[in-house]
Amino acid sequence: MGFAIASLVCGIGGLFIAGFILGTLAIIFGGIALRRIRTNPSLDGKGLAVAGMVLGLIDVVLLAILMVAIGATLFAF
Repeated sequence: MGFAIASLVCGIGGLFIAGFILGTLAIIFGGIALRRIRTNPSLDGKGLAVAGMVLGLIDVVLLAILMVAIGATLFAF
């Protein structure tokens, strides 16, 4: 459950600061948590892991869109 909580915390934190780094960590930690839950069904936290992975994906995608938008405005003249 520790990796699932870490995934969720990184996913939430990535919305506010260091989106790419924390978003990537959220995806990695969520994947580790889901793999451990799959191998040992007595573990819980699947929802936290999935939520963390989704938030991590949102972090990375939003940052990519923001970078493209900023780049387009800087070089559009």
